[in-house]
Amino acid sequence: MASARKPIGAIGVRAIKDAPRSSIERTHLTTSDPDELAAFLRRAYVDHHRRPRTVGEGHRHGGRHRSRLARGIALAAGAADTTLGLDTDTGPFHAAVVQVVHAGHLYAATRDEELPLTPGEVVLYRPGRPYRLRWDQVRATGLTMPMKAIEDMAHTRSDLDPGALRFEQSTPASTALGAYWARVSGFVVRELLADDTALADPLVAAQVRRFVADAMLTVFPNTTTAEHYQPSPGAVAPAALRRAVAYLEEHAGRPVTLDEIAAAAGTRPRAVQYAFRRHYDTTPIGFLRRLRLERAHRDLQAADPARGDTITAIAHRWGYANPASFAAAYHRAYGMPPSRTLRT
Repeated sequence: MASARKPIGAIGVRAIKDAPRSSIERTHLTTSDPDELAAFLRRAYVDHHRRPRTVGEGHRHGGRHRSRLARGIALAAGAADTTLGLDTDTGPFHAAVVQVVHAGHLYAATRDEELPLTPGEVVLYRPGRPYRLRWDQVRATGLTMPMKAIEDMAHTRSDLDPGALRFEQSTPASTALGAYWARVSGFVVRELLADDTALADPLVAAQVRRFVADAMLTVFPNTTTAEHYQPSPGAVAPAALRRAVAYLEEHAGRPVTLDEIAAAAGTRPRAVQYAFRRHYDTTPIGFLRRLRLERAHRDLQAADPARGDTITAIAHRWGYANPASFAAAYHRAYGMPPSRTLRT
């Protein structure tokens, strides 16, 4: 059921607990007061100082701002639609915030970048940097992720030391990668803002969180993509690889990180990643996805639609937020749709 419309100036917060180990907090704001908007942005994103506009600078009387924000699972999604003009000087961002502009004009500047952004363009507010921002009738969506989650992914991808990750620019490395981020962000924002989101399930949430962190490192130039950085993977003994596989088989039903796999194997993350590439032609996390697909296949074989067993529930159980993605992966692996397995 759609939530009731709030009066202008009202902020509402509610928590949903669709799974016993995870909750997502929802906040929504509708206001015609620029000061209230500035206070909301300060609480939700970053400390900042608003620069008032005069009528000649484009201040719109009677404008309105609407925001929706969902946060949890070390990830936040927001959607904003405003006809209020807003000029602000922010403090340093402490998390990675990426916005996609859908309408209007957004100007963002740092000491070494000036970014006039138009619809379809993407900006990363780089952690540790202050920005000067100007919003003019902007409609945008965004994702926020703590640096710790991105650093963990950088360590997984490149064995980069904690704290060594730096984003080198606020825009995507190419137009194509910007379009890719817009698609990734669009899916995750819609899913996290949905009342019946599958992201309330911890396993699904962990998968999506890694997906978003990996996309950030792919799209925005950073120290893991520097040409001079060539880590040495080292060697992994067969016994260590067997320990890693056994760990994955035992823990396939819960969120697993590369550091945990490496610890179980008794080696470094980059080395265990290299070993899986060499022996299984995939990454440890890719191997884990294969295991989960096999477990889902077994569950489908044992399921009974008359008992209420569904493809969606089984997909969620094994970490697939999107049943369509699960169906595509299943068809590639087994040559048939999951519905056929469920019926036979």
